[in-house]
Parts: sequence; C-alpha cells; structure tokens
Amino acid sequence: MKLLGKFLHKNFAGSYLLQMKTIRALKCKSVLEIGPGEGFCARNLKTLGYKYDTVDKINKFKPTFNCSIYDLDYIALKNKYDIVAAFQMLEHIPYEDFTKYLKKLAIIAKKYVVISVLYSCKGIRTITEKWSGQFNRKEYSIKENFAPTNLPDRTDGPKGGHYWEIGRAGRTIDSVSETIEATGLKIIKNFHSPIPYHYFFVMEVF
Repeated sequence: MKLLGKFLHKNFAGSYLLQMKTIRALKCKSVLEIGPGEGFCARNLKTLGYKYDTVDKINKFKPTFNCSIYDLDYIALKNKYDIVAAFQMLEHIPYEDFTKYLKKLAIIAKKYVVISVLYSCKGIRTITEKWSGQFNRKEYSIKENFAPTNLPDRTDGPKGGHYWEIGRAGRTIDSVSETIEATGLKIIKNFHSPIPYHYFFVMEVF
C-alpha cells in the first residue's frame, strides 16, 4: 500500500485545487469520484454541501463503495450522480479498455464526466505578473508550450503502475480526444494542470 501522505506535497497541491475548482465550476450537487486516494477533494467539497461519494478497493481510505473500477456495474444500478470523476486513474487500465470504462462512467453520470490522465511531455510554462492600478491587485498571463516526449509506453502496468500515458508511443491529445468522443461523450474543456503531467478532460453526457 502507498504510504499515507505521499501525495500531500506542493507538487500535487495545484492539481488538487484544480480538481475542486473544476467540479465547483460545473455547478452541480452530487459527485462520485473513482479512486479518491486519501480523499482530499472529497473532504473539502463535502464541507461545501456536496453529496460526494467515493469508490476505492482500499478499505483503509473509507470509501463509500469498497470495490474497484471493474465493479462499477453494481454502482450504476443503484445510483446516479451529476458528476463522475476519475483523477490519475484510467492510465492504470490497459488503453484498449479505456473506452469501455469511460462508457461505464457515462452511464453513472447525469451531466458530466471529469478525468485527468498522465501526459508525458516536455516544454515550458511562462507566467507573467503585473499590478493593476485600477484594482490594486496582481494580474497574471500564462503561456504554455508543451510537447509530447514520444517515449515508448511504460511497462509497469501489471504491477500497479501505468499501462499508458498521453505523449507516449505516438498517443497525442488529439488521438485520445477522438477516442473519448467515439464513446458519445462531448469534450467541453481540456487543459493542463499546474503540474503539466496531469491533463484534464471535462466531458458532457448526452
């Protein structure tokens, strides 16, 4: 089992905040998160009044449903949620099963599916700040220039690691986007986290 507190680190803080802000911006009330880990998002959003349930096979994290992503049919029969989220989870299943599990998430979701997956990339992000005299506050502009590494796919999947990542083995953002939309989901936003290696897709369910 991973050590508790492993991801309580400044390098992950921006992604946790972005996960919560992305969910909140969708103006919904109920969320199901697959693989919440130590539950940073769940605990914070519950305090804001969200119905926030979780799925995890590790009972120590006290999930609402103690099962794996492979058992989602059971949940689909019993619950529907405005948003179904999975952050840094779907790269832990073979890519050929990616669409199958996206469809499972879409069945459970009333309105939106939100995911983030690993993006093997290199490049630079430039943040420029200036003071606004009118409001006496800082304003920021951000320019990003990231490119895929095109490294081979990782081989640690069967050991609990990653079967695939965007940016490896010629797998581009466009090709993954096409795979997603082939399931019937509509991508309404996609973007990098403050950690460039975490790439988000916000999808609408029809």
